[in-house]
Amino acid sequence: RIIFGDYTIRADLAAALYALLSGLGTPTPYPGTLRQGEQPLDWAALTMNGTTYVPLDAMQATYPQLEAILPDAPSLIPGTVRVLPGTLPLTANNATTQVPAFDQDGAWYVALRPTAELLDLELTWDQPTGAIVLN
Repeated sequence: RIIFGDYTIRADLAAALYALLSGLGTPTPYPGTLRQGEQPLDWAALTMNGTTYVPLDAMQATYPQLEAILPDAPSLIPGTVRVLPGTLPLTANNATTQVPAFDQDGAWYVALRPTAELLDLELTWDQPTGAIVLN
C-alpha cells in the first residue's frame, strides 16, 4: 500500500507507477483464425497473458442469447495499447457468470473459453489450419 503525502519522494511515485503498470496487460492480435463450424468468423480476436479474447459485440451478434451487463462508468483504463483487465457479468441459457474482460478503445473484449462454456459451445483446435472452431 502506498500513501502519498507532503513528503512523497520519487521512489514512492516510481513504486506506485510500477504497481499500476504491472496490473496492465498488452493485448496482441490473435495469430490464428476463428470459425463457427466451417464458416470463418471475421472477429478481431486478441490474446493477452495466454488467454484469447473476442469482441463482445461480435459474440452477441453471432449468439443473440448472450447478454452482458456493462458498467455504468467507463473503464478506469480503456487503453489503446495497454488495458486493465477485469470481469463482466454475462448471462446465457439461464446462467450468469463473471468472465475476464477488458475495454479497449470503447470496445469490450471477453475471454473466449469461459464465454463459450456459458453458451454450451465446444471449442476445438483445427491443427492443419490453426483455427479455433466453435461448435
